[in-house]
Amino acid sequence: MNYKIYNIIGEAKSGTTLVGTLLDSHPNITTIPIELKFVSHFINKSHLDDKNLIKYFLNRTRLKNLEYSQKSKKKREFKIINGIYKPIKFDFNKFQELVLKNKIKKYSKERLINLIIHIHKYFELSQNKDLKSIIIIQDGNHAIKNIDKIEKKFPKIRNIVITRNPLDVYTSLKKINKITKNYYFLIKKINKINIDISKITNLIKKNDKNNFFIKYEELVTNPKFILLELCEYLNIKFTKSLLRPTFMNSDWYGNSSTEKKIYGIKDSRIDIYRKELKKFEVKYLTYKFRYLLEYYYGYKNIRKYQINDLIYITGYNIFLFISNCHKDIKFPIRFLKFIYKLSIN
Repeated sequence: MNYKIYNIIGEAKSGTTLVGTLLDSHPNITTIPIELKFVSHFINKSHLDDKNLIKYFLNRTRLKNLEYSQKSKKKREFKIINGIYKPIKFDFNKFQELVLKNKIKKYSKERLINLIIHIHKYFELSQNKDLKSIIIIQDGNHAIKNIDKIEKKFPKIRNIVITRNPLDVYTSLKKINKITKNYYFLIKKINKINIDISKITNLIKKNDKNNFFIKYEELVTNPKFILLELCEYLNIKFTKSLLRPTFMNSDWYGNSSTEKKIYGIKDSRIDIYRKELKKFEVKYLTYKFRYLLEYYYGYKNIRKYQINDLIYITGYNIFLFISNCHKDIKFPIRFLKFIYKLSIN
């Protein structure tokens, strides 16, 4: 059988998991609707032999941690990463045993493709299902930093690229900090998002047929139209099941930073920054993220932030950091690092 592999990529909280869950129940697709970073892991650990590489992957996959969704200690973090869904039956030990004991067949000249097919084959068999000809994987935001290398090295793996207004992306990440109490990364995240945005914008400008682009805003306001286009790209028939997000065939209720259930596809998370961000944050971030906002979101004549906006956002981030991290034993050292990152941002 001729297998085709597609990788869902995009900035964190941009809708990559949503797209994966919409494709989860299609009869012609095999997917593990969770960010497992197949390509990113392979790039970092390709020096390992096949057996040790698979062991490395299995040791780090979120699949073995699905039970955390039912444990209070990890429940909140798990929900905002993987989402809220009905209890599922998945035997990770059975899956792991099948993957490790069976020989990897040579489906392609490319080692990574053989490994992806092998893992997905036994993922399906562990649930008494057959492997489909289309395999969807998710590297999410982890693939963006290496996207040029990935496109050059693995041309047979095509990309489904998800974009979302970066102001909303930042707003969602900021809300997550209230749960994780991790304001160390907040300032650093601005630069990371900005770098990722530049790379995604370059992908859009290239207009490569290997890439299919989805705007989160268009997906949630007109899902059938966008999914019909996606089906044409994947060369599969549209089915109504695509309009119902599922996680391993169990109903999926979103992974919103609000931690609230979302039934189906909703457009309630568009322009959330308008209510959540301060005016000086919007001015500062709009300029920082102008590359994508001007090219892809129709923003015009974005002006540089004023010095008072920079002073406000600096003071605000210091306040957020101190109010949430002051109980940390290593607070003095980390505070100095935080100020340094703030100064070079």
